[in-house]
Amino acid sequence: MGQAAARVQLGRQRVTRTHLAAVRSGVIAACSRRRRGLVAALATVALACATPRTSEPLPSPPPPVAAPAPPPVDAVRELALGREARSGGDLAAARSHLLAAVQADPSTAEARLELAELLLNDGSDLDLAGELLRQAQYLHSDPARFARLCGALGELRGDDAAAAEAYRTALDLEPDPELRLRRGLLLVRLGQVGEAEAVLSRVIAERPAQRAARTALCELYERAGQPDAAEHQLAVVVALAPSDAAPVRELVAFYRRHGEAGKASAVEQRARSLEGEGRKLRPLLPARR
Repeated sequence: MGQAAARVQLGRQRVTRTHLAAVRSGVIAACSRRRRGLVAALATVALACATPRTSEPLPSPPPPVAAPAPPPVDAVRELALGREARSGGDLAAARSHLLAAVQADPSTAEARLELAELLLNDGSDLDLAGELLRQAQYLHSDPARFARLCGALGELRGDDAAAAEAYRTALDLEPDPELRLRRGLLLVRLGQVGEAEAVLSRVIAERPAQRAARTALCELYERAGQPDAAEHQLAVVVALAPSDAAPVRELVAFYRRHGEAGKASAVEQRARSLEGEGRKLRPLLPARR
């Protein structure tokens, strides 16, 4: 009886273990099927999210906002401002305004001549001045002013022949005693004696007190071997400036070059007298405390 009960009890234990194993296998299988189903569902969702929707396109981004265009430059206004600044002595501002006027209107010669004149008077940026004059010659410009500025450019570049020719053109268009004097001095430097004498004589006829023209004629006559004519011009220069010792010294040097020691000594005493008067200074007044 005891052995039979033991065999029954052992059988029950085997049945229980078998049942538990079966149950466990079922649970694991069920869990695996559930997990596979969940993974498949997640894959479907991910694919749906990755695929673009053709029925509802994404809105396009708004176009970039363009910066407002700067207002156009008024060439007439810039020219007027440049002239005003130039008359007030502000050459940097004048140059800036005139350059703006030139760049704003490629058809105006007036702004180009104004800026070229500023540069030539200042003696700076001759290349830019030359380019402005080159442009102005194809535009409707003041021909006399254009020729005068071309002459000034030639002088600054050391081209005396071109300067003298440009001044001749300017004088043919518009008489100008100062410009005629400059042309005469250039002709003296170029050694064109006959034309230089004619030009300087005309200057003296128009302005008898023009000392520079008489001094240049004196030099011209002396080179040409006409000492009497040279002495006359130099004596007139001395008379025009009785208190200036410089022309008196030039007359002394002239007499010495031509071997006239007596005249040189007499004139030298006058020069010393003028120089002595120039050195006399008024005593300073006592300072007020």
